[in-house]
Amino acid sequence: MKSVSTVHGLALSAWAFAGLSGNQLASFVVSHATDAAHRYSALIPIITVLYAVALASIIAVTLATKGKGANALSSR
Repeated sequence: MKSVSTVHGLALSAWAFAGLSGNQLASFVVSHATDAAHRYSALIPIITVLYAVALASIIAVTLATKGKGANALSSR
């Protein structure tokens, strides 16, 4: 319960960043696609990479905080 406001703030910040930059990235990729018939298909690899980066970030944060949570519980 101590970190609810922090998690909420980070989630809203990520949502705002995605809302501001996602449209610009998609517009850039679609306008610079070489094949006019498959412009939106060019976004699929980029979105896949972004999802992989997000998954790696979640795993890294989970592993980094796993040890800290165990130490905090054992000190009580």
